Amino acid sequence: MALAVQANLVALKVAWSRRAGVDSDLHPIHAPPPGVVRRFREVLIDRALLNEYSDSDLVLRTRQVWGEFSLLCWAFHIRDAQQPPDFAALAPGNPFRCPGALVDREQEIARRLWRLQHEQRFRLDRDARSDPAFQRDHEYAQSIRMTVDDQDIRLVPPDALLAAACEHAGMLGAIRWLIDDRRVWNEPGIMRLGEISGT
Repeated sequence: MALAVQANLVALKVAWSRRAGVDSDLHPIHAPPPGVVRRFREVLIDRALLNEYSDSDLVLRTRQVWGEFSLLCWAFHIRDAQQPPDFAALAPGNPFRCPGALVDREQEIARRLWRLQHEQRFRLDRDARSDPAFQRDHEYAQSIRMTVDDQDIRLVPPDALLAAACEHAGMLGAIRWLIDDRRVWNEPGIMRLGEISGT
């Protein structure tokens, strides 16, 4: 699956570069093309669909797929998703995170995604501030220290907040797929949050 997701990431990067009229090497994501994708080809993004994305959709989908790819790299103990190995050449016994680590990471990602979504609602929904349940959530949210692009979450611009939420949603979907072999990649609801402990 890492190969297919890497291929999607590169396709999105190239599509953005064409629209921007710049060399794809100038894109902030530097992961190289993975080569031939033999398995999970059904998850590859259709080229025609790429052309239909609006500019903002293209950016947000790229962040989602970057989240997916970063999570898969983490699962393989790869420190830098910008310089991934040749996944097709990995030995069958290559180190992989244990189930307990995957579950812990899922909870962490869900908590961070909840925090991002709460911050968006805090900024956009003025009526929510008078809701006692939202006030309780807000107190809990303040206990979750989080940065986006090395800035406190409360200070980042709205577009960076949305992009970070898309990235975390991608990570959440990917880790749930890894944990539960009954799940289908990008199935409806796989990125949806449930109840977050502490709220």
